[in-house]
Amino acid sequence: AFVDSDGEVGAVVDVGGARSAGLPFRFVTAPVISGVSPDNSPAAGGATVTFQGQGFGVPTDRVEASVGGVACQTTLPISRNEVACVTPPGVGKLRTVRVDVSTRGNAPSAAHGTRAGAFKYDHAEVS
Repeated sequence: AFVDSDGEVGAVVDVGGARSAGLPFRFVTAPVISGVSPDNSPAAGGATVTFQGQGFGVPTDRVEASVGGVACQTTLPISRNEVACVTPPGVGKLRTVRVDVSTRGNAPSAAHGTRAGAFKYDHAEVS
């Protein structure tokens, strides 16, 4: 579920009058990516870049990042406002970056944020 702020509610399932016990369900705000530093990588990938923004989850959440639709080789959440990404191989300019945040627990929810045109790959050098 996408909301203006994180929060937790009790979710109850009612099937034919039989109700479940309330289970915790945590709402997650959609991440916002405000910048990428550095904003480039060698075409071979392997560079560590940092996505800055907000809403990148809490320590128990699963955070995944991607560049140009390809998952980062490694994603390391630094804080709710920073995520490190070891870039995958790629080519091109104006690549979109994305951060996905998934909660854990009985009733997981997920949210993602993108920033179009925020990243570029350096020209591959041919020798």
